[in-house]
Amino acid sequence: MANQWFVVRNGKEQGPFTSQQLRTFASQGQLRPADDLRRDDMKVAVHAHTIKGLFPAAEVVSAPTATAPTPPAHGTITIFREPSSTGFMYGLGVSVDGTAKGRVGGGLLSGLMDVAMSRRHSITFELPAGEHVVDIAGGGLKRSSTILVEPGTTARFQAFFSNRGALGGGINFVAGNGGTILPANPTEAPAKKKRSLTKVAFATMGAMVVLFGAMRGCSQSTNTDIQMVKTGSLETHPGIAMGPLVNSFLGHAKWSSGTTSKGQRYVNVTGDMTFQGKKVRGLIQFLVTDDNFEFYAFEMNGIPQNDLMTAALIAKMYEEFQRSQ
Repeated sequence: MANQWFVVRNGKEQGPFTSQQLRTFASQGQLRPADDLRRDDMKVAVHAHTIKGLFPAAEVVSAPTATAPTPPAHGTITIFREPSSTGFMYGLGVSVDGTAKGRVGGGLLSGLMDVAMSRRHSITFELPAGEHVVDIAGGGLKRSSTILVEPGTTARFQAFFSNRGALGGGINFVAGNGGTILPANPTEAPAKKKRSLTKVAFATMGAMVVLFGAMRGCSQSTNTDIQMVKTGSLETHPGIAMGPLVNSFLGHAKWSSGTTSKGQRYVNVTGDMTFQGKKVRGLIQFLVTDDNFEFYAFEMNGIPQNDLMTAALIAKMYEEFQRSQ
């Protein structure tokens, strides 16, 4: 080592010192391996531990080596919904592992504006890495999917009503950029359906009500199909049975059922209701398949109603029923 050294601390140089003095300082603990030293012929200071012979080998502290950062234990999920005329009046509720995360779009006025302005709705949140069950619900329908969340990644998914609309078909949930939907377990036995939680899907509205004149085997209210519809409920309102709901909405409600020559089974409910301040005759028809039924058609004074009118009817039935309880 050269004879003239300077110790650099807090940006200030101390010295000069000889090589022997530095060794003395080091042995006494006054000079540390991490201290900076500059020789008088050097422009840049170096760490003291890099000077050979200044510290015993056991005391030399090697410069820290870079380590790979630990990946985050969470991933980011975005669920979006493109503006569409299909089911635009309904919001889609998003739940993950049974915990509500929020809604994507919704409301008649908002939906109309979304379609007109091509406005997209989305919801973004973080989830721990691993598998999660995502439930998408709206318009009386529900879709459950299992997704895989990768740590430190962002995944996109799209939720939307099928082409048959919110009042028919179902809800679709597809993976976008970075998203992974795990296949359902094919060996898993389907859960036995409970009569009190019979799923009500909605067929395309505007369909003509099937007249019972074209049916055979009409029966009384004790008919099994009628009882199934009366005790069934929407998945969005599992605690409200269809029988009390319809009976509270239609005055002097009359239930009947029948089967067409092609084997299609229907349940009709007729009764009085008020529309725009006037008394009208309402008819609600359900299509029965196996142990499920669909809200098939709605008429007022014999005139079939479209999706908007039917959606308004459903909302009004629940609103008035809950208000009366």
